[in-house]
Amino acid sequence: MSGSSMQKNFLFPTIIVITVVALLAGFVYLIKTKNTPPPDNTMIFFYGDTCPHCLKVEEFFVENKTEEKFSFEKREVYNSTINAKLMTDRYKKCGITEPKDMGVPLFWTGTECLQGDVDIINYFETRSEG
Repeated sequence: MSGSSMQKNFLFPTIIVITVVALLAGFVYLIKTKNTPPPDNTMIFFYGDTCPHCLKVEEFFVENKTEEKFSFEKREVYNSTINAKLMTDRYKKCGITEPKDMGVPLFWTGTECLQGDVDIINYFETRSEG
């Protein structure tokens, strides 16, 4: 067997192994980052996809270009147990521990809970003035 033939036989499996390792590393990274909760001071809008009060807030966001002016995450809670748990954790930081008192829409400002469309819209209206 010639030297160049051995190099070709060695090179191809090496490239395959490196590619597989890189793909696995990327996959593991995506899984870990997706399930990592955001820092406590991250502003988050929690909503339900069929919630009428959430829709009012969403419409306000669109009409006032709120997402262009403020940086916050949006987390749907009806179809995501991870997001629902995160919302419960934020409620607990506000001293609300009874499930009957927890609902959507909720806006976590990074330090406080704003519950309901009126309080959330008012929060952004007062910050947009001036």
